Amino acid sequence: MLNTEHFVLLAGDPSAWDEETRSRVAAGESLCRVQEDQFARGFRSAVLVPTLYGWSVRSGTGLDGFHILVSARAGEVDGSLEQAMYWGKQWAEADPLRREFIASRADLERSPEWVGKERRTG
Repeated sequence: MLNTEHFVLLAGDPSAWDEETRSRVAAGESLCRVQEDQFARGFRSAVLVPTLYGWSVRSGTGLDGFHILVSARAGEVDGSLEQAMYWGKQWAEADPLRREFIASRADLERSPEWVGKERRTG
């Protein structure tokens, strides 16, 4: 996860992908092209997101339409931060070298459920 100022890495190990991105962009390649190539080779990102129905998890890229991976609205999780975070961590840890699970720092900081959890999870 390259943007550590605005996002928190919750699970997975994207370090090899991040290093590749830095290297290729530094060599003059377009960031969009690098991301498209990495997606084609199997790198996936998921984002913890607040919704009107509670916390859910969606794809972290528009390359697959930002599709919803698990939804509080559909009843797949109960809408709590804890359950959505658990689901996302399990998803990422199923293939940690090809998956990352992240959250917007601002979204987490607005959530009373997050208070005190950052040190334990990210």
